[in-house]
Amino acid sequence: MASDQSPRAKLTVLYDARCSICAASVKALLKRRPAHADIEPLDLHSQRARELFPHLDRGALMGELHVVDAAGNVFSGARAVHEVLRYQRPPLSWLALLWNVPGYPCVAQEFYRWFSARRYRLQR
Repeated sequence: MASDQSPRAKLTVLYDARCSICAASVKALLKRRPAHADIEPLDLHSQRARELFPHLDRGALMGELHVVDAAGNVFSGARAVHEVLRYQRPPLSWLALLWNVPGYPCVAQEFYRWFSARRYRLQR
């Protein structure tokens, strides 16, 4: 019997490593993950990303963050952020609970689209 009884979560985060905001965000989230969360950051521009996920459209990947879970489910935009937050330690993980507030997913997605479209202009 293994000493670690918690399930291993596998989440691949496809992000734009050329965007300093995106890269810094992924780095910060990786620091906050619990030990049992198996999160793999993957630069969407990498050969490995193209090999592992040839079915994902590069234009869509450039437009929004994408995560793929162990079952192969693909989440994008605000929903992708929600999935990553679910695998964080409190208090950051508590932000994922906002997804249950009526209307929040729509507002979050609209804000995400606004931010994502301007991310290169907003970075330093």
